[in-house]
Amino acid sequence: DSEGKLRTFIQEAPVGILMTNEDGRCGFTNKTWAQLSGRSLEECLGQGWFYAIHEEDRREVFRSWKKLMDLGIPFEAEFRFVHPDGEVVW
Repeated sequence: DSEGKLRTFIQEAPVGILMTNEDGRCGFTNKTWAQLSGRSLEECLGQGWFYAIHEEDRREVFRSWKKLMDLGIPFEAEFRFVHPDGEVVW
């Protein structure tokens, strides 16, 4: 029961959530991440999450992500997404 509640909470959270391995490959993302990025859940997997980030923000997001990943600390950031149609959202 607790696991089901946690799963629902993560999927319905008003913030984008994703999980990656140490190489940056995404194995899970919630619906909000997909909606914010303008991509399907499947398109966010692997390296897709990284390429959804605005090109001007990508280097800093990756640098911060890598630093915290190496320290074993959860990563949080605010940045822009670029949808496939070119729309930019925070």
